[in-house]
Amino acid sequence: MTKSVLWVLIFLHLLLYVLGQLEAPQDVILLSENFRYIVTWKPGAGSPPDTRYKVEACGLDSAKGKFTPVKKCTNISTLSCDLSQRFKSFSSIYWVRVKSVTNQSESSWVESNELLPNRDTILGPPIINVKSNIQTIEVTLDMPLTPHKQRHNNKLKTLKDIDPHLIYIVILVDKNGKEYTNGKVKPDKLGKGYYLFENLKSSFTYCVVARFESLLNIYMKDSRKICITTSPKSTGPSFSGFTCESAVPRA
Repeated sequence: MTKSVLWVLIFLHLLLYVLGQLEAPQDVILLSENFRYIVTWKPGAGSPPDTRYKVEACGLDSAKGKFTPVKKCTNISTLSCDLSQRFKSFSSIYWVRVKSVTNQSESSWVESNELLPNRDTILGPPIINVKSNIQTIEVTLDMPLTPHKQRHNNKLKTLKDIDPHLIYIVILVDKNGKEYTNGKVKPDKLGKGYYLFENLKSSFTYCVVARFESLLNIYMKDSRKICITTSPKSTGPSFSGFTCESAVPRA
């Protein structure tokens, strides 16, 4: 065996040894909330400070179902990547994979979980506003925005634009979260809703929570609990001790 061949073999052995030392990313998770798609991960054990990451994505709606690079998430040092503009269909399945790289070596790819947006996105809470009166509480509701734009006017889509069957669930609870009653509200054409809790105690503190209900999805997030005290009953003038004189003329 010549010296040149020996050195090549030694170099290849060292290269394989170095390549094997860079740990792959851990806990690669692809999540969606209100149809914003984010993949996150953790550095591999012992990753050097100059470690960067490459992200590739694949979908059943993409050409030949192959992983292709996500340009804005190539050689990045952050531990997340926003793929909202990469995934175009709400009814296709997507995957992401991530690898660690340095100037000297790179790790193996690590694949994420699959994501079907209509099925898997977490539906964030409705936008909620609460007002009280003597024995009533008024609740107004509106749709959160998504990162996706309407084709005809370039405005951001709401959740209702993507899932037209959404229903508002409005829940009346006490300060500790114990439920008194609830109601369902079908959004109007603009996605807004209104609900009135009636026949409540006056001068009493109630709390309101809202969430969505969907035929396509089971992952919901409650709104923050808004607590409000109903007004006291108004007290009119007292008529105690007052008598009316007879309208009959005195003799």
